[in-house]
Order: sequence, then C-alpha cells, then structure tokens
Amino acid sequence: MAGLFKDFFVYFFIIFIHELGHSITGLLLGWKLKSISIYPFGGYSKFDEDINRPIKEELLILFMGPLTQIIVLGFIIVCIKNLQIQSLFIQYNLSILIFNLFPIYPLDGGRIVNLFFNKKLPFLKSFNLSIFLSCILLWLLIVISIKYKLLLNFISILCFLGVLLYKEYRNKNYYFNKFRLERFLNHYNFFNIKKIKIDREMMRDKKHLFLYNNHYMTEKEYLKKFFKK
Repeated sequence: MAGLFKDFFVYFFIIFIHELGHSITGLLLGWKLKSISIYPFGGYSKFDEDINRPIKEELLILFMGPLTQIIVLGFIIVCIKNLQIQSLFIQYNLSILIFNLFPIYPLDGGRIVNLFFNKKLPFLKSFNLSIFLSCILLWLLIVISIKYKLLLNFISILCFLGVLLYKEYRNKNYYFNKFRLERFLNHYNFFNIKKIKIDREMMRDKKHLFLYNNHYMTEKEYLKKFFKK
C-alpha cells in the first residue's frame, strides 16, 4: 500500500529461503511439516511432531535456516547486477539474519538456547529459564530502542515479539503435558538413564527411573498414575 513493492518482494523472498532451509531439513529427517507462517520479524515453520524427537535433529533444523539463508542469498547477491536491488538484499538479509539469531524465544536463537538448556536441565525448567532470559533481553531491547529513539517499526516488532513470548509462556503447561503424554504413549530409544523423584525433573533424550515409595519404577509405570485415572 505504501508502494514499497521491491522492499516487500525482497523481504518476503529472504524469509521464504530461510524457512525453506528449516522445512527441507525437517522433511529429510522425516518430520511432518504442518505450516509456514510469516511474521513481521521473520517466518516460522511449524512441524506436527513429538516434543521428544532427538535434540540433535531439532538443532540441525534450526541451524539450517540461517545457514541456507547465508549460502543461497550470498550467491544471489553476488549474481545481482542492479546495485539498488543488491543493496536491498544485503540490508534485509543481514537485518533478518542478525535479528532472528537473538536469544529470544521463539526466534531461532531463543530456540537454540532452549535446546542447549535441554541437554543439561529438566524439560520444564529449561523452558521456564528460556522464557525468563528472553523477557529480560526483550525488555532491555525495548528500553534501549525508546531511549535512543530507534525506528518505530523496530519497537513495534519487539512488542509483537513480546506478545508471542507471552503466549508461549501461557502454553508451558500444555507443552509439559504433551511431553509427558508422549512418554507414556510411545516408546523412545534413549540410551542415557536418569534417576529422579518427580516428573518435573524429566529431561529430553533420557530415560527415567522414578523413586516412588522407596522403590524404583519405569516412566510408564509412574505416568500411568496420571493418564489412567
């Protein structure tokens, strides 16, 4: 509507290439692609998959978005002869790439940080910590943007990202219940075994033995108390 057709096309094309990297990698790993959404700060490839898929697979999918963007867009930028269009591609490519790698959930950077937490911490604690750190960083970015009078568009994007972050926080119980239900219904070939006392200590990529009434029981035996009522 503002007549910025070139800007819109370049912006949309860069996001498309980025999400193509996520989507193709996921499909090659056997993940089921549900949808691709476009937001003011970038895109989001949504997969209809278990939370308990291997961390290394999800990490690879996340890394392939920025990597595909760097390789494909780098080649396209070199091939473009029109200096104005080339400048637009460089500007938008760098801004989208850098912003998307901010460690703010649900950006790629925030999801990558969350996966690193998942390697060392329980699932629910990792998620809460990721949300907490994302809120602090987002708040700092908004304060800095207002103080130094950065573009209103950038501040609006940060606020929109804050809304998505809040929605993710509200869904934490849904994610945790889905995580537990998958463990109860399905069989996963995890090699590492961890002894715990309560389900809030459950981790990704690990089997668990629960200490209950002075004896150990398997995940399915313990979770049966919740899902067989």
